[in-house]
Amino acid sequence: MVECDCAQSLAEAQPESAGDALVAVGAYLSAAMNPENATTSAYLQSDIRALSLIDLLALCAQFGAYFSPQGPKPTKMARLDDVSVATCVANGAGQVLVDWPRGFHRLLRDIGHRGAPDDAFSRMSARFGYFYTALYRRFGAHPFDFLRSEFEAFVGREWMGQLTERNSRMSLATRREHAWVPLTAAARLLRIRRESIRALIEDGSLEGQMRVSPAGRTWGTVSKRSVDALRESMGQWMTLTQARQVLRISRKRAYVLLRSGDLRAVRGPTVDGSPVWRFVAREVVALSAALQESVHD
Repeated sequence: MVECDCAQSLAEAQPESAGDALVAVGAYLSAAMNPENATTSAYLQSDIRALSLIDLLALCAQFGAYFSPQGPKPTKMARLDDVSVATCVANGAGQVLVDWPRGFHRLLRDIGHRGAPDDAFSRMSARFGYFYTALYRRFGAHPFDFLRSEFEAFVGREWMGQLTERNSRMSLATRREHAWVPLTAAARLLRIRRESIRALIEDGSLEGQMRVSPAGRTWGTVSKRSVDALRESMGQWMTLTQARQVLRISRKRAYVLLRSGDLRAVRGPTVDGSPVWRFVAREVVALSAALQESVHD
């Protein structure tokens, strides 16, 4: 056969090289169209290879449209029957498929960065837009379980926003095991006031981030790991009386050290409004050693 169906002579056609991304898409499409004759390929991932041709085409169109968005609505692409447009979409899809799942993670980061992180920090649907909706609606069927599982694995590692009951599309396990908790939840776990969390984040005692809305509302998240570490540390906190006993100083001398910053309080009237002073035991012991050394000098 030396002629295309369009009557173009194949002998006169100028060949063009294809990159790995386009080759990967071609390998998947070929396997979907001829599953009996599909050969083993480094490009083929089992879950994606198991998709029907219709499902595979839908997924490629979704990936390709978001990889190279045309306007504010990536899925509303015009002239998809144009070879140049179709090639662009296929290349975008291939960028995701050729290095699965890392290519998928890169796409998710890119989509997330296009959102409004300051205004939509706690709303996943606002950060990922229709892509998030499509994962659980358009691609909600059983053959795409692997896609949603990979998305939730990505969220578990990299999403620093809140996951609450309203994120009902996500699995219960993903919501419960999320590495970040809201400020209120962190305060409840630490048995302190919500307002105290801000001071603990600012001084580095907790790992977290906070946002203030135009209306003045404060919200954010705190790392569960840092909450657990602080809870363990709090078990070794001292009261002012205990600190004075270790330091062997009077109350008056203790307040002098407090004002100078030599004795650092982690809780107290001037720290977070707490009526009881609290100090880290190891810091008090270190200060005691320093004071003793200065006396001998």
